[in-house]
Amino acid sequence: MDTICGILIIHMIYTCHLPSFAAGLDTARQWPIFIIPGLVLGFFMSWFFFKSGMFYKEKPFREVLRSSAKRLLVPYIVFTIIGAICEILFRIGDPSLSTFGLITRPLYETLYDESPSWSLANWFLLSLFIVRIAFAALKKMKVNTIVIFTVSLLLAYAVNKLYYVIQPAPYVIMIGGKHLLLYIPYYWGNIFYGLVFYSLGLLLKDLQFNKYAFVIAAALYIIHFFYKSGIDVRADDVHGMFPAYPLAVVYSIAGIIVFNNIFKRFINKKIPLLTYVGKNSMIYYVTHYITLSVMFNVFVGDVSKRTDKPLLYIEGAIILTIALFIYDRIFTKTKAKRIIQG
Repeated sequence: MDTICGILIIHMIYTCHLPSFAAGLDTARQWPIFIIPGLVLGFFMSWFFFKSGMFYKEKPFREVLRSSAKRLLVPYIVFTIIGAICEILFRIGDPSLSTFGLITRPLYETLYDESPSWSLANWFLLSLFIVRIAFAALKKMKVNTIVIFTVSLLLAYAVNKLYYVIQPAPYVIMIGGKHLLLYIPYYWGNIFYGLVFYSLGLLLKDLQFNKYAFVIAAALYIIHFFYKSGIDVRADDVHGMFPAYPLAVVYSIAGIIVFNNIFKRFINKKIPLLTYVGKNSMIYYVTHYITLSVMFNVFVGDVSKRTDKPLLYIEGAIILTIALFIYDRIFTKTKAKRIIQG
């Protein structure tokens, strides 16, 4: 599992987030070098929920709460605060923001996006924390895992429709004679979606390695290259040639099963760099997005008019890799590792 985790973390950092900073999201999506990994590994965020579910063991609720807080909530809080401080310092002097607006902007972003924009990737830590706690609480109440899966899937699908079909614009209410916009927080959808794949991780823990399950998953995985349908897990949004929510979920399940089988049946060994990255993935996960935000907001600026975007990507990749190496040394060799390891 560590090797797969390493592959997916590298994919997320270097072919999802870095291109968006270096070239802008719309431009990056048009580069073939990033389109192909996006198709092959489109299930990557779903995999992390699935993997966590695979290792679920029934424990006292307080123990689950304590361990989840140490492993997920502590790094979430620490690096969310760091992201907020970086953003506030950068925006000091912005004439469009009052002092109150400067301070409350990261809080507002956290309320609706689960983290300030400069540490946006942290949303997953909070969602996984809530998923683990919610699942443990439901199991303590003797709720069947299949019921959790089914209800969560229906709710995730309902929120998807609420976002993009029924409620495409924010709610507008009047308070004290002023208009207040109320957006539906992203975590409404991704927590339910996370519960779907967390439940599946437990349900398919052993079944996924059945040869017939592997063959069926492989067939569906191949089909998805021709009838594309994917899902942005954070936004609970579907995309692709055939943006159908159920189809996107099925394709994600298929991709997860295929890769888990490949690395169990055919590549069942450690691959030094990839396995190491996977084993220490939390370090790279919580630090990379803040680093990219500082790098491109402070030192690069607006990239929309830049004509050297490929070079900008290469330079960014080199600097980011050096930074991640330094973070690795800090969080594996010093007392700072307590923040990451709990």
